Amino acid sequence: MTTSREVVLENKLGPIFKSIGTKCGFELRQAMIKNKACDVLRPLSPLAPGRLLSISSQKSGRDIFMKVRPFPARTIQRAVDEEVRSLEPFDSRFASDHEVFRRAEELLGSSAATKDATGTFPAWHLRNLIDKKLLDDGDPRLRDGAYVVTEGPLALFDIIMIPIRRKGWGGVRITTHYSATVRYAYQWQTREATGQRFHPAFDLLIPGAIVPPAVLERHEQAAVLAPPVTRRATPRQRRSGGTVAAAAPPPNPSHIANAGDAVPADELVPGKTVCMYFVVAGARFAFKGVVRGGGRGGRVRVVFADGARFDCQPLRLLAVM
Repeated sequence: MTTSREVVLENKLGPIFKSIGTKCGFELRQAMIKNKACDVLRPLSPLAPGRLLSISSQKSGRDIFMKVRPFPARTIQRAVDEEVRSLEPFDSRFASDHEVFRRAEELLGSSAATKDATGTFPAWHLRNLIDKKLLDDGDPRLRDGAYVVTEGPLALFDIIMIPIRRKGWGGVRITTHYSATVRYAYQWQTREATGQRFHPAFDLLIPGAIVPPAVLERHEQAAVLAPPVTRRATPRQRRSGGTVAAAAPPPNPSHIANAGDAVPADELVPGKTVCMYFVVAGARFAFKGVVRGGGRGGRVRVVFADGARFDCQPLRLLAVM
């Protein structure tokens, strides 16, 4: 399951945030989303979101990628199972630091709760460790829990930054702030009673789950970013002696192909004929070419019929009909 959250950033913070994102393992891309030019930060590693939004960087000291909610104390005390009634309730959201230190060894074990031979972890770190262990173990005291999925075939974590522009002095449009939207996949577990099974709600996001090819194809298509559209599709015409320079000629028909669906990554081998869309004279044409091998950064090197060579993104290469 995917959802999104929006945050407003000041103008001076936008470039800084994008720079920090690339240092943490994100790739910065330009795209068009809902007819708006924007920058998209997409992780190159499952660890990148945790580096950018780490627990130590949060004012609350809580893991923003995970949230748990236990049953009230009276629900646990009235449980049908005697073992559940014997458990002492614990809610890290309202527990004091003294209680967290007191219950740490009981809930985590002495080895997991101890920092070294001199003492224990700080309280804010112990809260996150306890919540994670209760969620991983499916502790009967938990009512529901959710966490962000950053690894797997259906994982998604995009940070979309749209510049908001206003007209300033002299009619010049300036960027006043950024609208940053995080689009991510998450897993959710819930139950209504302590004796019920604590099972993930979305089976396809469970580690090791077999994803149907049709679902995986829809996910990959939804993750494709549309390239930005340039405002000036043709070069500015020059006036000389009262005459207007001729517009760019149309492409050679022998270089154009009828585009089909996206070519699977395992079929992008040297010698494979593919095509890719380009904008010429304000119109989109599918230029055909031949795969020559791998390019930089996971791209595919293609030699087009007009002699041009480009390292293309695999998702933009289409089959020739």
